[in-house]
Amino acid sequence: GGGVYSHVHKDLRQVLSMPVTAPFSQTYCGGGVLPTCATALWSSLDAAAVLLQTEFGSASVVNWKRTIASDDVRSSAIGVATLPAFHWINRPTFQQVVQIGGGCANDSDCDTILTSADNCPMAANAPQANTDRNLVDISPPYSAAFDDLTLANSDGAGDACEPDNDNDGVSDTTETVAPPCPSATAPTNPLLRDTDGDRALDGAECALGTNPASAASKPTLAQCGATPVDSDGDRLTDRVEFCYYGTNPNSTDTDGDRTTNGATDGCEATSFNPDRVVNIADTGILALGIAGGPAMYHPDIDVNKDGTLNIADIGLVAGFRSPSGQCPG
Repeated sequence: GGGVYSHVHKDLRQVLSMPVTAPFSQTYCGGGVLPTCATALWSSLDAAAVLLQTEFGSASVVNWKRTIASDDVRSSAIGVATLPAFHWINRPTFQQVVQIGGGCANDSDCDTILTSADNCPMAANAPQANTDRNLVDISPPYSAAFDDLTLANSDGAGDACEPDNDNDGVSDTTETVAPPCPSATAPTNPLLRDTDGDRALDGAECALGTNPASAASKPTLAQCGATPVDSDGDRLTDRVEFCYYGTNPNSTDTDGDRTTNGATDGCEATSFNPDRVVNIADTGILALGIAGGPAMYHPDIDVNKDGTLNIADIGLVAGFRSPSGQCPG
């Protein structure tokens, strides 16, 4: 082998007292005793021969043949993630050649979506569902024609392969099997960041000891954070980011999707319509809500999540109208 051995070959050379490059610290076959090693090897071969004879229904070695498909590597599913069987061939150089895709060119999970565009390339999900994509439903009562396309805590992973589809800080399995934490009285919805509609994220409520399954139990601003500091300078206070947005209070752009310098978490939170720009239109939407009173309240227009639409929210929107106001494209 030119000094290149398999582990078994190398061990057998040591048992036979043949030259070995970088020998092992001990021999394994038969504990290094040649007759014992020989007996162990023949016993293993005899056992394998019996199994093969039974499998192929023939005592003749020439009939013991496998196809490539017989050696497919088959992976076990983990949660909702699956991987098709793939072929492997051991060459004389002990090189393993792996073909991913199970026969679907450029489509690793065979779901008709090219791997390069698939939000779950190893889990078949042709619908490409993604609950925490950049979409916030604010249509009625503001409009029947548009939704907010900026979500500060979004990601590109699809529901089929993401453990926390709504990015609320609690895994889907934990939310659906039982109450997700001791303070919860019922399971929460893995597709809703705020199951009980009290504006606080399910994960934040669990962390603070309030009930994410009941709107009657919700954290106060004081519980969310002792002081209204803004560590990352994105104009969203740390306690608001933790309790209501699920964003990182130490990062100006939690989801990393910015295309301009203006694409901070605060910018995404204050763009209310599909244009991804913070301008007079967003101020107008908020003004409409303020003028309409409680009947026009919508939590996604309430930037600081204090439960009312007021001048404080107007101030936050106005702060992102300069210089460019451009949010992620």
